[in-house]
Amino acid sequence: MKYIIILFCFSTLLYALYVVLVNVLKRFSYAVNRLFSFIGLLTAGMISCLLMPFFISNIGITEVTRWYFALIIIINQAFFHYTQIFPRWEKKSPLFIVISAIPGVIAFLLTVVSNDIILSASFDGIHIWFVYGQFIMLYLVVFVFYIIGTFFTLYYKVRRLENTSFRYQLFYVFMGNHVGALIILISFIILPYVFKRFEYHSLGITLAALLLLYINNYAISDERYLNFKEFYLKILYYGIVLVFTVIPTYWILANSYRYFMAGGQIPAVAVSLLNFVYLVFFTRIIQPYVEKLIKREYAGLEKRFNEFIQALSQVEEFEGDPTYWDRFFTTTMDSLEYLFNVSSASFVMYNEAEKAYILSHTIGQQPVIKRISADDSLVQLCQIVKTTIHQSLFYTDETIKPYDDVLTLVKNNSIEVILPCFDQSDKIIGIIFIGPQKKGRPYTFNEIEFMELYRVKFNNALVNSLQIEEVKSKQVGEHDNLVVSAIKNSIIPRQMPYIDHIRISSFFMNNSHLGGEFFNAKVLHKNALAFLVSDCSYSGVDAAVLALEIYAAFESLSPIYDTPEKIMQLLNWVVCTSRFTERYATSFCFTFNSETLSLKYINAAFNPLIIYEIHNDSFIELDTKGIPIGIEKDFIYESKEYGIKGPCIGCIYSNGITGAVNQMGQPYSIGRIKDLMRLHSNESPALIIRRISSDIDTYTGNTAVKEDISIIIFRIE
Repeated sequence: MKYIIILFCFSTLLYALYVVLVNVLKRFSYAVNRLFSFIGLLTAGMISCLLMPFFISNIGITEVTRWYFALIIIINQAFFHYTQIFPRWEKKSPLFIVISAIPGVIAFLLTVVSNDIILSASFDGIHIWFVYGQFIMLYLVVFVFYIIGTFFTLYYKVRRLENTSFRYQLFYVFMGNHVGALIILISFIILPYVFKRFEYHSLGITLAALLLLYINNYAISDERYLNFKEFYLKILYYGIVLVFTVIPTYWILANSYRYFMAGGQIPAVAVSLLNFVYLVFFTRIIQPYVEKLIKREYAGLEKRFNEFIQALSQVEEFEGDPTYWDRFFTTTMDSLEYLFNVSSASFVMYNEAEKAYILSHTIGQQPVIKRISADDSLVQLCQIVKTTIHQSLFYTDETIKPYDDVLTLVKNNSIEVILPCFDQSDKIIGIIFIGPQKKGRPYTFNEIEFMELYRVKFNNALVNSLQIEEVKSKQVGEHDNLVVSAIKNSIIPRQMPYIDHIRISSFFMNNSHLGGEFFNAKVLHKNALAFLVSDCSYSGVDAAVLALEIYAAFESLSPIYDTPEKIMQLLNWVVCTSRFTERYATSFCFTFNSETLSLKYINAAFNPLIIYEIHNDSFIELDTKGIPIGIEKDFIYESKEYGIKGPCIGCIYSNGITGAVNQMGQPYSIGRIKDLMRLHSNESPALIIRRISSDIDTYTGNTAVKEDISIIIFRIE
């Protein structure tokens, strides 16, 4: 028992210090995080009081116990104040907070400086035994006051919080906190005060403190993306796995030992084999079933979404048919009811003639919004956010909160989720409005995630259909090379974006009507930039169309796709489910973070990224193992990270560079590019690109270059 108490105390102490560190270093700008870091610090002090008697033999147990009880009452009070100011966007009443703090402060001081709460205490080597003072009832009244205050404050907010979606999450916080409160009441009041049982006091308080810290630290981690249902299910899953692996294994070993001590003979191999058989049985049969049961909501969504993908693929076979667009919207929009159980949804599409977004398709109740002007604040908000917007974000996201008029519009028209769609020039071409869930509950976090996937797929299919339709209408009767050229001209960037500490310049030679190369950079947010280069091989229209699909998917990236893994997994999924081509594309993707000055990169069978480190005059190649996108849908791409150690120049190039030969048939060497990078290391990427372009022209002379050439140079300071 002694070692179990020490283990629990140490675990809670370390986690309390972790809570303090995280909330001070990462989230200290918000009052609720500052208060919770204070709670974590107080909890660390309280747990230290329980630990000290185990390690300091001559310590004053009575004084330590008084501090222990004083910290308990002040932690209880701080939790009450925490519920008063949580969530952070809600209005507070400072006067009520100050008044409600007075009883706790008095009880704290009375506990520390007098013997009226704790008269005396002793330690038997495992437990602290204490004798209450004459005013213990006053202490308990204050303690219960804060427990009940916490209960009713959370209950009120669960019932009255304006952010209906967050109420759903707050309910789970409410339930989790009161499981912890129940453990405290049992171990702190009922067992010691009613039944005179002190031996479970330390264990109960420690367990409750760990539970409350864990739940509420998650609750204030990021209020925009809380998913408490999945959070609790994960805890339950790991708890089941822990119980059903540790306890039976321990039981087998313990009983084998008792049998041996009683004089019995049991082979060690038999004990090991029994344990092995049980663990294999549990991990291969029971554990997968439990995991499947816990993840059934996500699995159901995934199954329905895959069926939607298949249905969309079948509709895409009618491309060019007069009924195509009717089939398209019926399959995409009407499927929302089956996918997410929505009660209503509508789609408004941009009309160039009217300079407005006009209602195009609807399901369920007829929407009030049938026309939105191009300069409406809703359109401006979608242009800023560029991803799925659910109603809760209007309260929790600092970017969205200023758009009160849009929130009013959303509430008045029973809109729960907004899905913006963008064309290849990053202009909004349509907006999907999704109404309430049929059962009246808010959409779950998993449903919101799948809505984002739905938005990407819908956006990609819509843009590709419009683009192909436009390209076909412009190139009727023309040769395939005109189609390829039109697509390449529409997707190759004229200018590369930039953020702090990095500048990018590019060079593209359009030499082949069969090529399908694509590269681009995208600013994810002010401190992050993503870059992608792809080679879709030389297959004419198929290659160009595949490049167009990759371009459309990359351009529609929302800020949540902030790592190469997320970007490559999305692009691989888009290409694998493409209705236009069954080809693949070699690719290289990296993200640059201007705060940490680091590159994260993934290579999908493309050429490695060359980095010239100026300070030590050396070249390195950044490379990973990965197959081209579009081959295996379930392939897991893994990135590597490169920390910038000083000014450096990066270069990435397509295979077309080796197709540039001189009059003697000798291919252009990558070493020439390295020499130019070293020779002109003090110049900007634009000037280095010009040097390389001029050098290629000089090298090839009158020899025709038959393949496309893409070269990208960037400089990081």
